[in-house]
Amino acid sequence: MKELTIGNKNHNDKLSLEYLFHPKSIAVVGVSTDTTRIASGQIFLRALLDTKFKGNVYPVSREEGKILGLKIYSSIRDIPDTVDYVISAIPAQDIPQLIIDCATKMVKAIHIFTAGFSEIADEDGERRQSQITAMARQRNISIIGPNCMGLYCPKTGLAFHPDMPKESGTIAFLSQSGGNAIYAIREAASRGICFSKVISYGNACDLNESDFLEYLTHDPETEVIAAYIEGVKDGTRLVEALKQATRVKPVIVYKGGTTESGTRAVSSHTGAIAGSNRVWDGLLKQVGTIQVYSMEELLDILMLFRYMSPPEGRATAVIGIGGGNSVRAADACSSAGLTVPLLPTETRGRLEEIYASEVGGSFRNPVDTYFARWDLLQETIKIVADCDQIDLLILHITIGFAGPKYETRLNLIKPYVESISSVTRVINKPVAIVLYPIGLAKFEPITAEEEVALYKAGLSVFPLVGQAARAIAKFIEYQRQ
Repeated sequence: MKELTIGNKNHNDKLSLEYLFHPKSIAVVGVSTDTTRIASGQIFLRALLDTKFKGNVYPVSREEGKILGLKIYSSIRDIPDTVDYVISAIPAQDIPQLIIDCATKMVKAIHIFTAGFSEIADEDGERRQSQITAMARQRNISIIGPNCMGLYCPKTGLAFHPDMPKESGTIAFLSQSGGNAIYAIREAASRGICFSKVISYGNACDLNESDFLEYLTHDPETEVIAAYIEGVKDGTRLVEALKQATRVKPVIVYKGGTTESGTRAVSSHTGAIAGSNRVWDGLLKQVGTIQVYSMEELLDILMLFRYMSPPEGRATAVIGIGGGNSVRAADACSSAGLTVPLLPTETRGRLEEIYASEVGGSFRNPVDTYFARWDLLQETIKIVADCDQIDLLILHITIGFAGPKYETRLNLIKPYVESISSVTRVINKPVAIVLYPIGLAKFEPITAEEEVALYKAGLSVFPLVGQAARAIAKFIEYQRQ
């Protein structure tokens, strides 16, 4: 096997970063017992305990005593056992001494949460970052960061924020931004999506996006890779890493800093060079990634990989309530690159037959069902799904038609959702659900509760038809590559 250079080390093992995700002991440096302020060191410590990290955890601080039931050590050197991994939440000027102390304990990796390095775009910040990078490499210590949240691996109990999901999934997220990493974990969890690993790598002075991408490509616990990237230091290597990854796994990429103001923000955030929007668009298309333009779109695509079987084509049946809603839905699908074909005469005839006693429906496609006959929904879905000219269905639900009373809406929406959940198990076409926001706070619990029920039934749920259509169009485009 060809030897690889990863971070500050030479490796001949494609999974050479595995040690980062399976430490036997972690020291959190910079904890505080002061409960009157939000202390980052304490947040990391709480996160490890809450996620039930499977190894030993050692708090380190100038303070004495205990924190969260654990003895506080005044230095890494004072810890009696070996330390594999260190989380640093101390000021930037103290990092060099920490690296020296870590070397005496044979620490393998340091996650530096601390900011104040190249992202501040001055000579002092650049100098500090160059100094710690050189010091770590001389001592064979890997650095994650600085200026990042670090690693989340629920299987081993690694986490960077309390109350993170403890369940593992098959999706990995690589993020230059810590905030986007936290947002992705929490928002994905609300959709029933769990991660194998999430990596926030910040300024990437040592280990960078290519290192982690190469690792995730060969990680057997990861089936889909998503990435938020602001800028890179070795574009050639990243292109090769993306090529290798897309050959074996879907890769979704959100490139931050594609506008003038975004580029300026990237520079001040992680000190990265954002690069030309046009160049990035061409590069990401060339290597076979799915390119997205927001975190919401990234999560929408991940949701489809989690729940939806690949449609055979773009022909979409749109089923819902209300003429205006149906027009908007059809336009949104067509604008996104899906097609909304006229249903065949036979299919329309079958629909007209079951709605013969009702007034107000339209069955050409979009299918505008009469709002008072939600009990006919299952049969409607079966008939449309049985049509050979249709590849997928989008159901848009407007519970506002159910009236102004909370109890009325609740009583009507539950059986409606149950009908959808039941029938989608027996049809042979992919289905996406659009659950329109109601717009009134008192009705939000209804929408949220039923959204969870639909996720549990294995269905993708969106707030708008356009949002669903754009994600599905990219999902289909990827499957046809």
